[in-house]
Amino acid sequence: MKRFVKAIGIFLFGALILAFSANSQGATLVYTPQSMEITLAAGSEGTIPYAVSVQNGSGSYYLWFVNSVGDGNLPLGWFSASPATTFLSNFTPSGYSELHIKVPEGTEPGDYSGTLFSRGMPVHGTTDPGQGILVKVTVPSDCDQPPSFQFTGFGPDTLWPPNGKMRDIAVSGRVEMQTDCSLMDVGYSLDDEYGVYTAMGNFSVAADGGFTAYIPVEASRNGNDFDGRHYTITLFAQNEAGLGSSPPYDVVVPHDQRAK
Repeated sequence: MKRFVKAIGIFLFGALILAFSANSQGATLVYTPQSMEITLAAGSEGTIPYAVSVQNGSGSYYLWFVNSVGDGNLPLGWFSASPATTFLSNFTPSGYSELHIKVPEGTEPGDYSGTLFSRGMPVHGTTDPGQGILVKVTVPSDCDQPPSFQFTGFGPDTLWPPNGKMRDIAVSGRVEMQTDCSLMDVGYSLDDEYGVYTAMGNFSVAADGGFTAYIPVEASRNGNDFDGRHYTITLFAQNEAGLGSSPPYDVVVPHDQRAK
């Protein structure tokens, strides 16, 4: 009789495990919200509430709110949750937590993103982690002023003779920025009164911000253009805070050399 009772007990226990296993098949984790964005400076942290539910499953589940991060450059080590775990069941199918995001000191400014997944474990097997939560963290720069220019030379500002040859206009100076800023782009715009050589271009800047740019223009003008052909040169530079530009500088190919 004891053997029979023991066998019945083993059978019922096995059936219970199979029932939980069958009920967990197809169970998927669902996240609310489906995405979140936050801006955090290096060395700071923030908190966002979120919920994870089990869909298409029954039984009991042990849930880890933070399990893995994929599809991006967002480190798992930035995350923790409070509470870190919870139990889900038919009666409490959703778990609620606060996601803590801590950006380490010295993190480079930029955009970091990734898909955060939780992990649900029933009595037997695991649940489908679902689509996860898309998390975007923006680490801003301390740079808050666009670049400016200091000029040490510009010329020639008058081109003669008007022989149709290309001449270089040399512009030298320095790009000045805050120490926390990074130079992202630097160049010039050239506006030709005749529209022939209107263009934009780039030039190199030394580590200390110094530069000399050579901008080619044509030394020619129409014979009936009595005030001469005018070119306008403007320099621009961009950093994390925005775009800075120089005053416009004029170059003229005069009609003649008579005194004005």
